[in-house]
Amino acid sequence: RYKSCSPLLLKCPKCAASFPFKGVAAAVQVAVTSSLPLCLLGCPKCSLDAAVGGSGSPMKTDNDESSEFVTPVKSSQGKLEVTVVCTNPSVLTGPMLSNQIKMQLNEFITKYYEGVLRCDEACACESRCVCTRTLGADAPPGTLSAQYPQCSGRMSRVYTEQMLYTQLSHFVRLLDLPAALLKVADAEKRNAVQQILAPNMNALHQGKCVAEQVRDRSAYKWVRLDTLLGF
Repeated sequence: RYKSCSPLLLKCPKCAASFPFKGVAAAVQVAVTSSLPLCLLGCPKCSLDAAVGGSGSPMKTDNDESSEFVTPVKSSQGKLEVTVVCTNPSVLTGPMLSNQIKMQLNEFITKYYEGVLRCDEACACESRCVCTRTLGADAPPGTLSAQYPQCSGRMSRVYTEQMLYTQLSHFVRLLDLPAALLKVADAEKRNAVQQILAPNMNALHQGKCVAEQVRDRSAYKWVRLDTLLGF
């Protein structure tokens, strides 16, 4: 269902590099086999620079293509502990994440309202001009090819309302941590995963709320029972 959706691209507030956010479901899979706190909203490039610049070394997991970088840190008792490199300047806060999500969602909404039409014949011409001429009962107004009479094809939307709603739902799905945690069957393991991902929960919740607000405004989500049932 979501294979054709565009990824959620986040921009680092420190180095301005873009990186894809693979979603909380992938993070939960990593957390199930890990005991280290995971930083989901940190810039991989800055984490790599911090690990190479310091004494850190990369830590890769088999469940995800992404990698986190760890560095040894001495505790107050003098013991050597391992923590995930997650420097504050390169980690997105809740407002940063919400703003970036809102801007990307606005781009998809703008793409829908551009109303580009494409012909289904070999010419595959695209146009935003709607031809209101009709040819019999098979061609509703607005579907006649822009190159008629040279082309007898039918015009249809390049970016449909269904595609837009699926894209909006995809962003909500990527950020829905509670739903991803419910897929962990073992309650004890679920609580452990929740503790590992706890530092990210507030920011993810803020981003999810923004995505849900935009998605819920889509008329595609709602069914008009008065129209269907004649109330």
